[in-house]
Amino acid sequence: MLLHGIASPVSRNLGYMPAFNDSMTDDQIAELVSYLRRQFAPDKQAWTGVQAVDSQVGNGYRAGLLITFG
Repeated sequence: MLLHGIASPVSRNLGYMPAFNDSMTDDQIAELVSYLRRQFAPDKQAWTGVQAVDSQVGNGYRAGLLITFG
């Protein structure tokens, strides 16, 4: 969702979300998903390997970010 956004939401109540694929760097994406984990799941362990996935993201595997952390 972060990379490709939501152009057609399932429900009118949800709205859309812009894509950040072209406006955020790989490091910014990695920082954002780490922040979201801390903010919305403080009782859970921090995700590991965010930077490793970030390097894969930089090599053209951006979809892996969603699969890894989804």
